[in-house]
Amino acid sequence: MLGIPETASPDEVRAAWKRKAIETHPDKGGKMEDFHAARVAFAEALRIAENAPCAECIGTGRREERFGFYTMPMRCDACRGTGKAYPPEENSNV
Repeated sequence: MLGIPETASPDEVRAAWKRKAIETHPDKGGKMEDFHAARVAFAEALRIAENAPCAECIGTGRREERFGFYTMPMRCDACRGTGKAYPPEENSNV
């Protein structure tokens, strides 16, 4: 419905929603049914994108670092320990 890949980031989902909302909004000449379907598709796509697991740590937020014979658990640098593919910014107020 939104024309985005399954691996889209939350920012890509929001941009696609904005384009689709402008096309289908009833005030802009679109149909209410199309606008509602786009809104439902946006909510589902955003939920999936925000909960996508990190590919480096497979969603655990931890990885193992090998030092010779020793293995130490470390925080995943890619997701900053959240386990999500697109973690929130560290300096955000959310």
